Amino acid sequence: MPALQTGGIDDRVRLELGGQEIVVAESYEVRAGILSQPAAFSIRLGHGSVIAQLIKRYPPKTPFKLYIGDVQQQTGETDGFRAEGTSGATQLTIRGRDSLAPLHDSYVENEKSYLDSTFSELVRSALRDVGLDPARLQTSARADRSIRAGVPIKELSEPRTVDQIALSPEGGTAPAGQTNFAASIQTKLGERWYDFVRRYLDRGGLFLWSGVDGGYILSQPNAHQKPVYRIIRRRGQHDNGVNVTYAEYANETTHRHSTVVVYGRGGGRKYGRTKAKGAFVDDEMFNGFRQHAEAAGGPDETGYRRAIVLRDNNVGTVGQAEFLALRKLAEERRAGWSVVYKLAGHTTPTIQGGGRAVWTFDSIVEVDDDEFALHGTYYIESVEYARGSDGTTTTVRLMRPEDLIFGGIDE
Repeated sequence: MPALQTGGIDDRVRLELGGQEIVVAESYEVRAGILSQPAAFSIRLGHGSVIAQLIKRYPPKTPFKLYIGDVQQQTGETDGFRAEGTSGATQLTIRGRDSLAPLHDSYVENEKSYLDSTFSELVRSALRDVGLDPARLQTSARADRSIRAGVPIKELSEPRTVDQIALSPEGGTAPAGQTNFAASIQTKLGERWYDFVRRYLDRGGLFLWSGVDGGYILSQPNAHQKPVYRIIRRRGQHDNGVNVTYAEYANETTHRHSTVVVYGRGGGRKYGRTKAKGAFVDDEMFNGFRQHAEAAGGPDETGYRRAIVLRDNNVGTVGQAEFLALRKLAEERRAGWSVVYKLAGHTTPTIQGGGRAVWTFDSIVEVDDDEFALHGTYYIESVEYARGSDGTTTTVRLMRPEDLIFGGIDE
């Protein structure tokens, strides 16, 4: 099969189908991230002889491995293909998703309860029920992250592991080992297995994604890492080491609030009606309102508030209510604040000078951007690799480390 060489040796996207052939793609879109699952790709080929062989040899559900250069990024099965032809020209588009696709596609057929479960036990049971191997579940992303980047990435501290976060059906989490709860965890007939798992993982701030080797990772986003990448933008300079072809910075407050108040269920004499007190003020929003108010004459403190009131029957303690309020504010901050860079190529020199690294999610980038007045370290939530009319590019979506608040608290 003829090679379709595009891009440099470090930037080419290669697709291995059925463990036999290596196809170098001429145009493609590949996406991967923490908040959007599963990872997926779409690759287009335009040589008639190659297309005929691919259609014949590789039907839907063919196992694949996807690489950037020699660095593996995804493992899974193809979803299928679409062939399109005009006079003298034929194109084939192949699409696939990573090894977690069956968890997204399968529905709960029988209601099932889980007593005294931990997060990892819950996920292993769901994997087993959709025909995936629960023994391949890992509770650390450290090794996978370095494999994707192609260089070592040093964690400054590890996030809490699933062994340190026990699962409570009554909302939030509990200390490790405390898993004897009166209520049960239960599936809902007709819901997707992934949606069932997410209902409970959200309470522990945990995410489930596919490793590069086709295994499964259950962990938390970790902003406590040493930066591997650097983005520099200087006014009037077009070549700053990392070539930024497009940049976007948004800071919207339309749907953000300065204060969140959470009420939980009535708890009788022990708890009463639960109200969060303390951990529900967004200083950024609060101070912004205060400065605006002071410029207009300075009302009292209540004038600085744009409050939202929530009620959650799963909340049974003050601590759970406080953290739910804090997590809600973090969600609003992530939705309102975003930075996107489209970069030339898929690799970049590392800060440490140890060769080139593939841009990867769940990692840290150092940003020095005069145009946007952004100077600091940011968390890479997702990456999109593409090749098209504007060449070979990588789009990275960034978050502020302080906005990575997802889960419950120990009490």
